[in-house]
Amino acid sequence: MIRSRKIAIFVIIPLCLVLAAAVAVFSPYLYNNSVMRSMNSWLYGEMSRLSDAGGGDIVVVEQQSACGKLCGNGNGMQFFSAVLLHASSDVRLEIIDQAIDALQLEFDDAGALEINDASPDIPCVDHAYIQFDHFGEDDMGKYIVVYIFDSDSGSDFDIRAH
Repeated sequence: MIRSRKIAIFVIIPLCLVLAAAVAVFSPYLYNNSVMRSMNSWLYGEMSRLSDAGGGDIVVVEQQSACGKLCGNGNGMQFFSAVLLHASSDVRLEIIDQAIDALQLEFDDAGALEINDASPDIPCVDHAYIQFDHFGEDDMGKYIVVYIFDSDSGSDFDIRAH
């Protein structure tokens, strides 16, 4: 009986404390990754619908994302997701502008940039490096980056937020 108490005191209780500490450290990281993945899938879905509405003139090429302290100073979790679109030269940009207007209602910042290189300078991201791997595979037409940025929905206990 005394031996089982010693095992409980010296093995099980410290093991539970280590497990609780691990959960406390990694759960904000996992939660923030989940938020970033949901933003990515939402943006990808919206842009896929946009390419369907464009009649095939707009193609979703690639997607990039980042989370952490992406701009400014201080603490706080921020999320960024971008989609690289390839548009034929005769595509109507009004379709993309309407999509951006809808995105600006949902997120802190949303926009579209026509880009000329694989590493675009996106105004809301200062502390992350965004590079598209599939840029320039087709020289005909133009490339457009549609991005969303949000800072309200994450856990600030993630080390990346500092």
